[in-house]
Amino acid sequence: MPDGAHNYEHDAVYFHLPSLNGGDNTIFGVSCFQQIPIEKVKKRTTDMTRGTVQKAVCILSTLPLFGYIQIKMELVTAAFFDEGDFSNVSLLKDAFHHLNDCLNNSHSQHLFDGLSVRDLVLKFRHRVLLLFKLMLLERRVVFFHSPVKPLCCTLLSLISLHPGLLEKGLFKSFSSKKSSSSPEKEVEEKVITKSESFVTESQIESVEASKTNGKDENTTTPCLENNVEVISNEDRCNDQTVNDNDNIKEDCVNGYFIENYFDEIKSVETLEVECSGIPNNFDLLPGGGSNINHDIKYFENLNIEDYGLPLSIFTEGNLCLPYISISYLDFLTNPEVVGFHGGAANLLFKQKKQIIDVLVELESSKIETSCPELRRQLFLTTEDLRFGERLIRGVIDPSSCEADFPANYTNEEWIRMQFTIYMLSLLRTSLMEEGSKELDQFNVHFINAWKKTKNYQNWLKQEHKSIWELNPGHPFVGNLSVSDVRLRFSQAITNTESGRRINQAVTSTGKAVGGAIVHARGALTHWWNTLTTPEAKPARALNNI
Repeated sequence: MPDGAHNYEHDAVYFHLPSLNGGDNTIFGVSCFQQIPIEKVKKRTTDMTRGTVQKAVCILSTLPLFGYIQIKMELVTAAFFDEGDFSNVSLLKDAFHHLNDCLNNSHSQHLFDGLSVRDLVLKFRHRVLLLFKLMLLERRVVFFHSPVKPLCCTLLSLISLHPGLLEKGLFKSFSSKKSSSSPEKEVEEKVITKSESFVTESQIESVEASKTNGKDENTTTPCLENNVEVISNEDRCNDQTVNDNDNIKEDCVNGYFIENYFDEIKSVETLEVECSGIPNNFDLLPGGGSNINHDIKYFENLNIEDYGLPLSIFTEGNLCLPYISISYLDFLTNPEVVGFHGGAANLLFKQKKQIIDVLVELESSKIETSCPELRRQLFLTTEDLRFGERLIRGVIDPSSCEADFPANYTNEEWIRMQFTIYMLSLLRTSLMEEGSKELDQFNVHFINAWKKTKNYQNWLKQEHKSIWELNPGHPFVGNLSVSDVRLRFSQAITNTESGRRINQAVTSTGKAVGGAIVHARGALTHWWNTLTTPEAKPARALNNI
């Protein structure tokens, strides 16, 4: 049960748990909770002392099929509550067997159920690429939102943009370097054994959130009680190299992370207007001379494992936690946790800025960080902005990108394929010699920081001969055009503090001037009317007959 669950009649939450069988595997959990008035409960128990009853139905799975399980269990949970008898769990047992029967044959087609990368692009626009690159840096990132289901879906949608990561890269996402304070040693639960079932039957019964005096009880792993010294953001930033940042203006860098970065999300109509000036053709690979449609067909036939994908991002202390409750605050300060991407709904996470590097607020689309070096690393280049602009165009009006939009592709598949091409190009370019101009196309500060991460070092240790078949460079490299100038200017006005001040001043001045013009026009109209309108003669009195 997530924090603040009592504020909603029903919702769902996705979470990860460490396996208790002695290994470092991750168990994937889905919890569907609901609350109903006590009057609708047919068979009451002594612990039901409040006006409402809230319970959760949890499913633990060995496969990351969050959306697929949630869609089915949402219906089961509603039917379970409609019965009004929580002691009868036959419906839950039937649902358990049905889920396993459905997944015995194939499950790959259900991995992206309930996730929308299209909504992710519309919400963060160009900065979806910033979040994509941030995940490669293995930092401490918290996504904040309530209710919880959109929060979990947003984080998992972002993960799904990384080729193969959702499918094969989350099975070690709760593993940390073993220590005496590891959460596995703090949990006193029944061991989850490996069986033929994808979902464990012992966990299918409902979780009584109001069992103890009607108070909410979280079903996540208990937190650690050890007090561990916290590594501050400033200390983490000082560990990075800061000798190659002179080429990027501070104001432009800060624009992506300003506290009031995005006061309001632009409407689809505004986006359509902004996309109207985008060039239709960008060469995918430097010197390739082929259009994007041709290259998409080429890339879709590649086996990403031949190129070392998915990257081992969430392993060995870098955790993926779709939802973290307040009880995990102490655990996140454990020195064995070197980084994480987590979703939170409790306001305390926004106040504990000493344990996080980046805070992402979904409601306002704000991205906050206090690390200047991280801001420079995530600065979007002109080529990156072109990539983001093409994504927005493809999401809003796929017909305008017909040349690079294969007929057999859905909008979601097209977006993920764009990021696959971007990732492969990034990997190939990272192998270039230091000082190569191709490195600047992805932001050399980002590449230098990425090369120090665990996921890149693990990738580099392996041999991937296929990567050399690709041309180095950004997918959207090209000569500077008027559209690029317009795009960069638009980003500067929207993202930087000085740009926003100018925009606000122009808006305020425009309102003042417009008001003065309207007032003057009204006065002139009144004066002219007094000159041209004939004087009205007094009405003649009528005599009574």
